[in-house]
Amino acid sequence: MPAAKPPTKPRKAAARPARAELVMTTSRARNTVRVKFGDVTVIAPKPTEEQVEQGIRHSMRAMRGLVRCFRKQPSTPRHGPEVPVCTADRENPERVIRTLKGKSESGRFRRGKFKAD
Repeated sequence: MPAAKPPTKPRKAAARPARAELVMTTSRARNTVRVKFGDVTVIAPKPTEEQVEQGIRHSMRAMRGLVRCFRKQPSTPRHGPEVPVCTADRENPERVIRTLKGKSESGRFRRGKFKAD
């Protein structure tokens, strides 16, 4: 069996000065918009007023949906009876409370395994 190759180290990116300049220009002759961010330039037709308003409406609708999601109470995951659920002990942060099959035990993890005290 051939020996496994050692993992290669990731290459470092070339050192370049960071450019975070956003330049937006409008060409009247072609009615286009040129947006430049660093080394990338995007040239696109200038949007109409109706397209801008529609984009704003879509953005507002997405933002309202996001706010609705943030307002919801987080769901509690449901576990089967055979799955141990571990939580931190509020009185002693070095201890863990494990609930398994309806029985709660206090203990610690030693070498990756739970040991009840």
